[in-house]
Amino acid sequence: MVGAAKVDLDCRRDNALSRFYVDDRSVVASSAVKLDRRYRAWAEWSSKVGLEENHLKAYAIAKGARRRQELVDVLADRAKLEVELLGVSTMSHKRVHSEKEVQRAEACLRTIRLLSFVRLPFARYLNAVRAYAISKVAYGWIARWPTLQLSKRIWAAVNVGFRRMRSAAPWLRAALFGGSMHPDVLFASRLVGCFARARLKRVLAWIPVSGSPSHALDTWLRRRGWTRDRHWVWRHLLTGESINLSHRRVVPGRLQHAVRNAWRAWCLLQHAATNRRDVDHVDCFVGGRLRVGYFRRIDWESTRKWACSCPQARTICCGAAWSPASLGGRVAHRPSLACIWDGCDELGTFDHIAWTCPHRPDVHTLPARPTLAMSARWGWVVKGTGTDYGALHRWLETVQSRLWAVFHQ
Repeated sequence: MVGAAKVDLDCRRDNALSRFYVDDRSVVASSAVKLDRRYRAWAEWSSKVGLEENHLKAYAIAKGARRRQELVDVLADRAKLEVELLGVSTMSHKRVHSEKEVQRAEACLRTIRLLSFVRLPFARYLNAVRAYAISKVAYGWIARWPTLQLSKRIWAAVNVGFRRMRSAAPWLRAALFGGSMHPDVLFASRLVGCFARARLKRVLAWIPVSGSPSHALDTWLRRRGWTRDRHWVWRHLLTGESINLSHRRVVPGRLQHAVRNAWRAWCLLQHAATNRRDVDHVDCFVGGRLRVGYFRRIDWESTRKWACSCPQARTICCGAAWSPASLGGRVAHRPSLACIWDGCDELGTFDHIAWTCPHRPDVHTLPARPTLAMSARWGWVVKGTGTDYGALHRWLETVQSRLWAVFHQ
């Protein structure tokens, strides 16, 4: 710090800011000339005290075409478009992934492919992907987040790697299993956790400039359906969740849960905006003073536990079940659109097969159709409904097994 005081004293008219982390330094200045002057002052001081610095690691970037040109004129051998500091890449031009970020993404995809050869059970496969693959790409995002295209590509690879549920709805899978491992939400939940832990120690500085962590978090939240009331305070009208980083008594885990929960709602809205056959079953946002419906009563843990129990459950849970009506006669050995139960000639929709067909086996002992569409179609557990989900899940597993027997006989 003696060196910092000496250099700052020599360059006190430059109005430049120096930051330090162990043996790394960063300098921010208002012009390329002042930046060059501060760089040379540091080099001179290091030479006087006998420090050998690696000048090949000295880089300079500027924002805007005019400033970049000024930087090239003054520091031609140091000017770059991207810089990595402590594993975090920063860009000075149009939003693209840096070379290091691309390498991390490819390493993640390669690890997912390797894990797919092990043939682990579903729950252990997800845990392994989270620990060994997603961790490679989740590192280094502070003032930027991975593009949605990259996040969707990685999430699709997770599905393909298990070699199951090829027809599963990607946004349903994301809502159900992606809260702790989808790259898109990991950025925001981790950044909120960092801000919350920092708020326990000091007042946070709001910096609305592009390239700052606060601006990145605010932009991500607003694009995922949040509304900012004031600095460090957001609310999500659809789910009733809120984030308040202006208050000193914050609970990092609670705020991270709010981010994940609202992101799950956003995933369901993305599914509802597709042209899949089951989009009308997303009815959890209808009703209530805050229009949250029964979304906040969805038991994600119990639903995931059932989905991990057997292939039939995963198929139903993730919207991968096909009925004769939805297949439209595309199965060569069974072109009929009729119901799968013996003696029934009605149109074989999933709702008819599971809940209304009078030819179902032991029809008088079967559970009644749930009033909530997401439970009736996907078997998702919702608290406070009085539904016997054990009996419901056993019946849906039987329906799916029957569908497989008919289509793959």
